Order: sequence, then C-alpha cells, then structure tokens
Amino acid sequence: MLEEKSFLIVFASQTGTSEDVAAQLAYEANLQNYSTAVISFEELSWDMFMNTKRIVFICSTTGIGDPPDNMKAFWKLLLRRSLSNSLLKNHQVAVFGLGDSKYEKFNFVAKRLYRRLIMLGAQLWGGMELGLGDDQYYLGVNGIFDQWKNNLFKTIEPKSGTYSANDSSSIKIDDEPNCIYKLLEKQDDSEDESHSSDMEGEIVEKELLTDSNYEKKVVKILLLPKENSINGTTYVPGDFVSIRPRNDRQSSMELLELLGFSDCSDKLYKVERNIPPWALKTAEGNSLHPSNKAKKLVDIIEEMVDLNAIPKRMFFIIASKYAALESEREKLAELGSAEGLDLYWSYIVVPKRNVLETLQDFPSLKGNVPIGILLDILPRMYKRSYSISNYDPKTHQVRLTVAVVNYKKHSKMPPRLGTCSNYLLGLELKSKVFYSLHRGTMDIPSVVSKKPNVQTHDGVSNISDSAIISNSSYPIIMIGPGTGIAPFMSFLEYRKSHGIRDNVMFFGCRYKKKDYLYQEELKQYVDSGFLKLFTAFSRDVDQVRSEELGGLESADSEQKTDPESETRSNTEQHLVNQSAETNNGIDSSLGSTEPAAKHTGERKTYVQHLILQQSPLVYDLLINKKAHVYVAGRLNSMPDQVFDAFASALTNNDMSQNSAKSFLESMKKSKKYQVECWE
Repeated sequence: MLEEKSFLIVFASQTGTSEDVAAQLAYEANLQNYSTAVISFEELSWDMFMNTKRIVFICSTTGIGDPPDNMKAFWKLLLRRSLSNSLLKNHQVAVFGLGDSKYEKFNFVAKRLYRRLIMLGAQLWGGMELGLGDDQYYLGVNGIFDQWKNNLFKTIEPKSGTYSANDSSSIKIDDEPNCIYKLLEKQDDSEDESHSSDMEGEIVEKELLTDSNYEKKVVKILLLPKENSINGTTYVPGDFVSIRPRNDRQSSMELLELLGFSDCSDKLYKVERNIPPWALKTAEGNSLHPSNKAKKLVDIIEEMVDLNAIPKRMFFIIASKYAALESEREKLAELGSAEGLDLYWSYIVVPKRNVLETLQDFPSLKGNVPIGILLDILPRMYKRSYSISNYDPKTHQVRLTVAVVNYKKHSKMPPRLGTCSNYLLGLELKSKVFYSLHRGTMDIPSVVSKKPNVQTHDGVSNISDSAIISNSSYPIIMIGPGTGIAPFMSFLEYRKSHGIRDNVMFFGCRYKKKDYLYQEELKQYVDSGFLKLFTAFSRDVDQVRSEELGGLESADSEQKTDPESETRSNTEQHLVNQSAETNNGIDSSLGSTEPAAKHTGERKTYVQHLILQQSPLVYDLLINKKAHVYVAGRLNSMPDQVFDAFASALTNNDMSQNSAKSFLESMKKSKKYQVECWE
C-alpha cells in the first residue's frame, strides 16, 4: 500500500545525468519527510508500475529522438494497443525531460511519454505540466530542473515555503542521506551468489586502424564469447554491444586515499539498493552491478565509479555537509546550489574536471564522508555501447570499432580520457571483457525487422538463423563518416554472404593516409563487385578530395558537380541547390580510382557534398530502384545536412523541393530512411 507521503522516481539515463537529477529530487523529498524510491525503467516491473499510484518520471533523449537503452523494453509495454484509456485513472504522475533544443527532436522521449501517460488516463500530480530541461539554457538542464522541482514542491506542499536542499541546517551531520545505494560492510561473501546477465568474451584480435602517429586513434577489437555465455543468443547486422568498463587499480586507490579509506580497500562490502518497504516490488537491478556478491571496496570502486566523469551536483550538495573546513563547506554548498550553477559550469563542466581532480581541491573531506554514501555522491559507471562491425553467425565473434577518446580541454589540466575506450585500449590479448547484446535501431531489408517473441531476461532477442530472411534485396545507401562506418561493415558482410551486390557507401574522414578505416577491406568489397564506394578526405590539402571506387552495373558514370555549389562557413557547411558539370571519366566496370575534385582554399568536402555530386545516381537508386538509406555517425549537424543533400539531389533531377522532402519524410516513416547517431 502506498504511504501518504511517498512516491516513486523512475529515470531513463544513458550517461547518468537523468539519474543524478532523480537523486537530487529524492534527496530534497526525503528532507521534506517524503519516502521515495529511485529506480531505472529497466527495474520497473509492470506490477510495480500498476501498484504505485504516484510516480515522477525523469528521462533523457538519445540519438535521433530515441529512448535510452534502459527504457526501451518498458516503453514497448506502454505502447501496447490493448491498454485501456482508463488504465491509469488512479495514477498521479509528473514528467521531466532532459534534452538539447539545438536538435530537431528536442526532448522527444519525454514528450511522448507524457502524452502516452495522459492518453492512458493518468492525472498530473499537483497539476504539474511537462518539464523540459535544455542544455542550451544558460544554466543548462539543472537550471530548468531547479525551477520545475521547486514548483512541484510548492504545489504538493504549499506550506513548505522556500525550502532549499542546500541549506546546511536542514540535515543533521549524523544522518546518512542514502538516495539510491547503501554500501554495507560484510565479513565474508559465502552467502551471496552472482547474478550477472553479461556475456563473457575474450579479446582474440586487436589492431590499430589509424596511422600510428595520428592523435585520433581508432582500434579494432575482436571478441570471442565463451561458449557458456552464448546461451542461444546471437546478433544481426545493425545490433550493438554494451560494455562494462573498469577503472585501473592505481586510480581507484587514489580515490580511496583522497577520501581517507585506503585502509579499507581490501575489506568486503556489499552494494544494496535503498528501497523502502512499500516499494519492494521492484525487479532485480541486474544493470546496476555485475554481481550482488560482496567484494573488496577497491573492486567496487573499479567497477561502479567513473573516475573520468565530472562530479554531479549531488556530490556537492551532500559533500558540503562533511567538509571539516568551513571555507570548503561553503564552496561545496555554493557549487551544489541553484545560485552557484554559473560557478559549477565554469569550474566543473567547461574544463571537464573529473572527480579525482575535484577531491584534490577539497582535502578536508578526507576521513569525514560516511563510507555508506560513497556510491550516492560519486559518478556512476555506465556501460558504453559500440556498433557490431561484423557478421559471424557461426562463432558469434564480435568486432568493435573503438574511437579512443583522449583530448586536451585546458592547457593547465591533463588530457581528458574516455573511460571505456581507454579501458579497451589498455587490455591485452586474451583479456576478459563483459558485455551484453542489444538490438540496434537500424534494420536492413534482408534482416527481420521485428524481434521474435523469445527474449533473455535483459531484453536481448534470441534470434536464430531461421529468423533471417533474404527475400528482399533492395539496394542500400550507407552514409558513415568516421566511426559511423562501424555498423555498415556488418551490413556488407551479411549482404555479401547472401550474394546481394547493390550496395553504395559514402564514407568520409580527415586524411586518406591517417584515418581511412577498413580501407583494404572496403577495396576487397569493391573489387569483388559488392560495393560502390565514394570517399571524402576533408583535411587533405592539395590531394585527392573525393574518389569513386567500383560500381553497380547500371550506375551512370556521368557526375555533375560545380565547385561553386558548396561552401563552408566558420560554423557549418551549407549545401547550395545547384546542378553543375564535371566528367570524372570513371569506368565503373573496372573498379578504377580517379580524382573527382581537388581541395582548394578553405573548402572541404564532406559526405553530404558527395551525395550532391552523385545526384543522378542517387535519384536512380531512390526513385527507380527503391533503395533504403542508412545514416550513422556523430550527432551533430551531419544528419540534417545529409538529409538536405538527398533532397537537393532529387531536386537536381526535376523534383520540386517540397516533393523531395515529402518523399524523404515518407521514407523515414516507412523505415526506408534510418538514422543512428550518438553524442
């Protein structure tokens, strides 16, 4: 039975920001004598959802309007047509979304969830309208969330005044404000069992795909799963894996030293959820930890805390209660407060100051923070996802294309490191890697587009060979700049295995000799007649800027371009809707290579320009051959510019601009134009 002053907080997060916002809400609610439970969508069982009558949802939007991975399974349950419009008539709900208004599908997930809950009869708790956090707001998502949160408490607690969670007088120093986790010391681990749902793989191949002297490294890693890890699961082109990284032992020990717990590093602790009795219907949190077994404290830090991440606001809100020096308490409180968001932004967000660097600035925390709340204040270690770059239904080997994140953010600070990419980079051959398989958002024509009903408990489809069909061999157009090429390597391998030759790829990178990924492998596809390839090298001055390799048998080798039809400003590239003329003189039947254009001045060629150059071919593929389009890569202006390039290519062939865009939008709706991008 739901207590009078209690509510459930459910978050959907890909990187941890939504979880931090959920924790902030729970912390303040607990101080106002509310009983709360914070869980992810992944943990939310249908029974708990139906039996809990007061729920606040916090969710982010990923990719091109996609829900975070830990929300997808529950979202499908919520979309069932059989659900009654009065299903949630006794529910009180509130929804806050985290997004970025510079993207077209701003807070798309939160908006859809809000509408669906209302459609199913839910009532707005306190009459709270949908909250839309925006990274473009001058104080970021947190600035808008603070306003929304304060309005929520004013509405449901009209007598609560102007209470602030950052008021140090509002909590006793002896209290341990556990919001999500408890860290409990154990004497032994004999009574606990491991319940990991991850597969175990071994690195059997590791190769640098970029030039050894190039600063932006990309590594190919091949994983061979243990036979007892497969359990009937396999993958299809377009799927991805999520990998659970670890910190190195030295950094983990440094954290414990900074907090005064180095003497406890080998003691056994168990991680437990802070779930009140009324909320104990929650499902097991398999995603929260690879095991519920008691482990050494240093091992828990290695597995569960992201030491490369910036500390979230909850760190400062709670840590301000425990610093021994008053000056540090005041500074920590300011950094966690609504009034201190500007300082938090300039001190933490802009320089990407990680948790170790932050702790070094507040030495009086050492020995004063209760060990039980460490996992509530330190950045959570989240899985990282990588597209599968091969197709191997026999051995189930998984090839990953990993861009190693290592960049200088500030001249006076060490380089910023990507947690998972550097973890993988540092592993030797035969090292163990734990991962899970997931269905991707892209389906090629010759792969079943719907999941079979059989699933593992973590939502991965058990797709057998019989689920693969090959009665559809439409041409496909793949646009994959940089590591966006990763999923398309699996597309090519699959389609070649089924004898499907109509494959076109537009690939772009900076330098032909430095970061041309899978160059030899692509050449083999071209030479064997399974690929028509167009490439752009944006930073190669006075070298070949783009080239055509191989081709479809019916492709027209006449290319029409105009150097004046493409320009680049300081911030973005603009496509000009003009046709032009140049004859590349390519004999596609020979698979030869010849320059299409030179790099001149400040102009640079990107994949969208290649699409425009190949207008006749693009028109023929889309209109006459009913080709499917796939776009993958970093989530910036590229997806929109590629869309505009396709529209321009159609317009150059006597289609009106409105008709071209309507045609492409209809392709999107029918999943013949699919986009998968990442931050």
